[in-house]
Amino acid sequence: MSTGEVASFDIVLYEDYSGDVLEGISLELVSEDGLGMIHLDSTDSSGGVSADVAPGNWNLELNMTEDRVRWIVDSSNETLFEVSAGGNTALNLTASRMVEFGGNIYWDFDDDNASDVGEGVANVTVNISSNDTNISLLTDQSGDWAVYVPSGTYWHVQTGIEGYSSENRSVSVSTSPNTVDIELTAGSVDVSGHISYIDDEQFATISDGTVMELIPVEGMVRDPVVPDKVLVDGVWMGNWTAQVEPGDWIPPSGSRGGWASGDGPARGRCRNRRFAGPRTHNRRLDTPRHGVAGLRWELPHSGRYGCRGSRYR
Repeated sequence: MSTGEVASFDIVLYEDYSGDVLEGISLELVSEDGLGMIHLDSTDSSGGVSADVAPGNWNLELNMTEDRVRWIVDSSNETLFEVSAGGNTALNLTASRMVEFGGNIYWDFDDDNASDVGEGVANVTVNISSNDTNISLLTDQSGDWAVYVPSGTYWHVQTGIEGYSSENRSVSVSTSPNTVDIELTAGSVDVSGHISYIDDEQFATISDGTVMELIPVEGMVRDPVVPDKVLVDGVWMGNWTAQVEPGDWIPPSGSRGGWASGDGPARGRCRNRRFAGPRTHNRRLDTPRHGVAGLRWELPHSGRYGCRGSRYR
């Protein structure tokens, strides 16, 4: 068995953003000659650490994340160095400081100007750009997104999803993780229906004085909407139309045969709940939320009734 003299050298680790030395960080030495990897001790208060390795070509790596802050040194030609047996010149190495940049994309259902549980919008395309860097990602099921970016950078953020407004923000990222929540505005959904009465002649006498109002259900903070009467040859036969935000609404009393459709967000369902009450009982209308859909409800003349026959495309 033969032995050879090791190569000795010191490394001093700095951070690119602050220029300060980095303490308590362990580097990886990777042999370019097929000798494997060496895990070095943590750097001291001066950012330094000593190494004893076999002579040859080596590279340095670092990828450490702590409290949403990340320091990175990628193996490259710039970090490649050669050491010979005995003492060698100290190496000064600079690590890039990255911080988490992200947030939540939400639709403010309860109108409290904050992102609450259940308000996040999934699958929103988030494009962020800075100088020559462009990154595109999707929000998760909770509407969250996140990516690590260099400290001291300035980013333009743009959202995109069908049925909602496209929002733009400009954000400066410093040394700490940065979170930006963005509220989307939902597009309107077209809804329509028909007010019926047991006796058509009696309805004709009261139709001019009939006042209609779509009311948001409890928990959905929106102003009531007054539908438009659809006139046929100047006469209102009970048909009405309106534009509302997606969500759950109570249609006018006595409505039947109503439909909800449009180019706004659309995903919802007929509740299929059954209620006991008179024919003119207010009904709950679930307007769609993520696409184009149709919704119909019927009110029988008497007895128990409910939302029936919903079908979505």
